[in-house]
Amino acid sequence: MKKRNHFIPVFYLKGFVDPHNEPFLWQYERDCKAIKKVTPKNIAWRKYYYSFTNIEGKQDSFEDVLAKLEGVASLIFKKIKTYKGLNNQERGDFSFFLATMMTRVPHRREEYEDFTRNFIKQFGQNIAQSNEALESIIKLYEKETGKKNTTSTKEFQDFLLKGNYNVKFEQEYSLEPMTFIKEFANIFFKMKWIFIEASDDFKFITSDNPMTLYNPKNPLPFSDVGLLNKNIEVTFPISKDFTFLGSWRFESKNYIKANNNTVRDINYRTVLSASRFVFSYENSKSLYNFIQKLSPTNNKK
Repeated sequence: MKKRNHFIPVFYLKGFVDPHNEPFLWQYERDCKAIKKVTPKNIAWRKYYYSFTNIEGKQDSFEDVLAKLEGVASLIFKKIKTYKGLNNQERGDFSFFLATMMTRVPHRREEYEDFTRNFIKQFGQNIAQSNEALESIIKLYEKETGKKNTTSTKEFQDFLLKGNYNVKFEQEYSLEPMTFIKEFANIFFKMKWIFIEASDDFKFITSDNPMTLYNPKNPLPFSDVGLLNKNIEVTFPISKDFTFLGSWRFESKNYIKANNNTVRDINYRTVLSASRFVFSYENSKSLYNFIQKLSPTNNKK
């Protein structure tokens, strides 16, 4: 089992390499002054990130499955970069790749944990409203554990109502959304697709959370962003030269040439959706300032 699991594929990051400094690209970190020169294989990974315990009780991993899909996707990326249209099989494979990129990154996995954590706390507060329900929970605890509860009902009630506790998960718990990849892929497949070529002056960047779900009709940029929302726009930078756009509103087109404002707008979305790192083909002071300006810390000031 591989120890180093990339949550952003190496082949993908190679599409953002600095053409004047191969095989390097530039890593920008929010709220950090340093701009680092890095290689695709040495970034965007975590130890045993896709490991889980299978039904036989043995350690397993999604790494090999994802690697095979990445191999297929890399061939599709090459075809896109030569301005060729995709057939239905390729469109389906690319849809599956998009679905994995939406669910595998730390941002989405942490988001799933936060959702569950909030649900548990809300459920606890609801239970705390009823003494009868509380007593039933305590009895169930004693039955399941064989231990006698030493906390009074009032203490337990106050504990739940205040919610001053943390809920921790095993790392594999946040892999659960990946079981819905087929459903997400079907949605992407049905969307209207456009491949956008960068302008002559500006190129695309990417991040540690490269897929952006954006609703331009909502004044809060990343609110109301379900995939089935009729106004949703899904952007996914393919390389510094191309970006995928999926929507329900726009006409499907194989390729369009972006102007400078379009590239800036897509890069703006990419930076906003980044969890921590932005990756670029260039070492740019203006890009650094742009990223820091949009960092959560500065937005709170």
